[in-house]
Amino acid sequence: MRPPHKRTIDALREINPVTTILEQNEIGDCRGVMDFYTLPANCQLPLPELQAEHEALVTILNQGLETIRSVSNPSVELFLSLLDKLRSVLGAHFVHEEQVMARHHYPNLGPHSLHHDFCTARLDRLGDMLLAGQLKPNRFMLDELFDMIVDDVIRADGDFKTFLENNDVPTST
Repeated sequence: MRPPHKRTIDALREINPVTTILEQNEIGDCRGVMDFYTLPANCQLPLPELQAEHEALVTILNQGLETIRSVSNPSVELFLSLLDKLRSVLGAHFVHEEQVMARHHYPNLGPHSLHHDFCTARLDRLGDMLLAGQLKPNRFMLDELFDMIVDDVIRADGDFKTFLENNDVPTST
C-alpha cells in the first residue's frame, strides 16, 4: 500500500492499536477530542450519491456519540446494534462504489475492493472484541470506527477521486 498523504497524517491523530486498546479503552469517552464526527471537505468525491453514502456512515457514528452523551454506561447490545447498522450501510456503500468504479473502468478496482474487504474485517474484529469484553462501548470505540471510515474515504477513495477528476467523469452515478 502507498503511504498516506502528508495532509492525511497532519489531519488525523495516529493511533497505535496495541497501546491504545489497553490505555484509551480504559479512558472511555476521550473528552475534548471533537464534538461530532465530520469528514474533511477536501475529501469529498465529485459523485454526490457516493458522497452522501460517506456522510451516512458518519451520521451513524454521530448517533453513537449522542448515545454515549445521554447514557452514562451504554450497553454492549446498544453498540452491537450500531455496528450492525454500520455494517449494513457500509456493505451497501462498498457494493455501489465498486459498481460505479467498474462502470467508469477504474484501473485500481481490484486493490480497492481488497481494501473494502479489510475495512469489513476491521469492523468485524471490533465487534468481536466488544463481545469478548476486550473493547468497551465508548468514545474510543467510535474513534476506531471513524478512523476506519476516514482511512477508506481519504486513502482508498482519494485515488479514485483523482481518477475521476483527471478523466472528466460526469458527476452522477
